[in-house]
Amino acid sequence: MTQPVKNERRKSVRIGKNLIVSYFLPAEPSRKFSLSQIKNISRGGVCFVTTENFELMTNLAVEFVTPYLSETSALAGTVVGCTEKISGLLYETRMKFENLAPVASAFLDDMINYFMFEENNEDN
Repeated sequence: MTQPVKNERRKSVRIGKNLIVSYFLPAEPSRKFSLSQIKNISRGGVCFVTTENFELMTNLAVEFVTPYLSETSALAGTVVGCTEKISGLLYETRMKFENLAPVASAFLDDMINYFMFEENNEDN
């Protein structure tokens, strides 16, 4: 179920949705890190679980494969936070989307709109 995050302070509404993603450094797109799960996503960025402790300002890309949309797209951005959740194993990484290509921006808008539509229909 899609869940808007309570007491939202950000200009972009976050959607709590568990989706599987892969992530990689844009300079090395063929070297993907392990599969991961997102905690939430908005038009401004994404929070997801990683097995790497990324430094602030690291450039990353997240590739979404969802059953909701037919296409796959990688969304690029910069790490704005990385918090250890399980010592040496799992980190909660926050990434701000930056310099999205028009096709990536359209993909993000389609995905967010789909989840918001889905949530509104579940409420009715």
